[in-house]
Amino acid sequence: MTASQTTAAQITLDGAQTVRTIDRAHHDLAAVLAAHAAVTVDCVAVTEVDLSLIQLLLAARASARRNGKTIALTAPANDALRTALLQGGFLRDDADGPEAAFWLHRAPG
Repeated sequence: MTASQTTAAQITLDGAQTVRTIDRAHHDLAAVLAAHAAVTVDCVAVTEVDLSLIQLLLAARASARRNGKTIALTAPANDALRTALLQGGFLRDDADGPEAAFWLHRAPG
């Protein structure tokens, strides 16, 4: 593991993160995750979300886990992301456990 792979990095996403715009986020996240052992994703300024962002983050979590790396959100899901998670069935309002810990920063029940 190189020195950069032992350090943490952050990626910031903002604006619309939809099927029309997700390619850039995918490229940036893949590059940062390939180069670092721990990555945080800042979604606070995301204003529009569809399932493509959720799928990207879930796939990145799975990939990170398989490769002994970690990925986390810098803050609990904002309103746009939380709404998409709820509408897509990825999260419940009363969620606890590992999904709530990741998306909402709630301690696992």
